[in-house]
Amino acid sequence: MASYHKNQLNASAFAPLMFDDVYPAPVIGSRAPTTSDKAEYGTIWVDKTADTVYILTSIVANSATWKNLSGGAGTFVTVTATGAILGATSITATAGAITATAGAVVAGTTVTGGTGVTATTGNITCTAGDVEAATATKGFICGSGLKIIDGAGTPHASVTAPKGSLYLRTDGTTTNDRIYVNTDSSTTWTALTTAA
Repeated sequence: MASYHKNQLNASAFAPLMFDDVYPAPVIGSRAPTTSDKAEYGTIWVDKTADTVYILTSIVANSATWKNLSGGAGTFVTVTATGAILGATSITATAGAITATAGAVVAGTTVTGGTGVTATTGNITCTAGDVEAATATKGFICGSGLKIIDGAGTPHASVTAPKGSLYLRTDGTTTNDRIYVNTDSSTTWTALTTAA
């Protein structure tokens, strides 16, 4: 294994040959590095068994930190992809939007956007799950702007939506209190008569 040296290169100007015989040789192994594996800063560690690559970024209190360069989770201000954004499990935006302008956003389980999930030229498709609006009186907006909403109680005088929107009442019990249509782009709803 490479040994740890405290001496570091501190250069104020770039010279083509300044890094000759300075950059540490990579460590080739059959396991991932641990905090006990110490080397020079910038050392590359290749785990042949797992097909992953690490780099040593710091040693604090005799504990080494190796960063995985092969992918994984991370926190980013912006992610821009010219193709697809793929996630084996979840893709989450806690305070912003997930937007694909010409590609796809694909997650094995969940896609969550803090403000929105937008596909400008394609579809948002769930092959084995649901598209869910988790907040009451929030729903799904159609291409023309109409909404499909669900909730308990009558929407009349309390729920605002574009004219022509539908409200599905979760606690309706008769033929005239299960589905409503908005008639004025405000809070006026008319009940639709359904079969028994």
